[in-house]
Amino acid sequence: MSWKATELDALLPRDVDDIVERGRTLGGKDRTSALRDSIARLQTSADPLDRLKIVLFVQTLLAFVTDGKLAPSVAEAVASKLSHIVDSTSDPEEVKRSALSGLALLVLKATELTTSANTRMLAAFKAARDSRDPGIRDFARRTFPADRAHTRRSRSAPSEGSGVLLLHGRGK
Repeated sequence: MSWKATELDALLPRDVDDIVERGRTLGGKDRTSALRDSIARLQTSADPLDRLKIVLFVQTLLAFVTDGKLAPSVAEAVASKLSHIVDSTSDPEEVKRSALSGLALLVLKATELTTSANTRMLAAFKAARDSRDPGIRDFARRTFPADRAHTRRSRSAPSEGSGVLLLHGRGK
């Protein structure tokens, strides 16, 4: 089943499990289109529950991209928006946690991270390491320690069987 730009509107009122399942069914160009549509929707959506669902959808889409195969232009847009969410003072902690997990996945999935995306992601991980939320702070410290010089993918072959990094339900 192919992706239609209007499909996100139909998915948002549904349960998170349905949204994640739809993300699992998309492949190739449909997955890329869904990623672009989702990132664009995050620009305009103010409802915290919708934002959480969209970020979880993005996370699912990223999880099913072959390691090292996400185009730099798509990775740039995803890095920009997810980094903004992690740094946000208005998004709830659960949305920030999901965005942080998405950024960790992005490092695995991107063909290459642009200098701009790399800079944004490093700033987001630094902010997350200093977060007051223990779940966000601990995840960021384990995933990207302060002594790590960069987030860029290396030019080596992608790792086999990389797992999905998830961070949910850890809070105060």
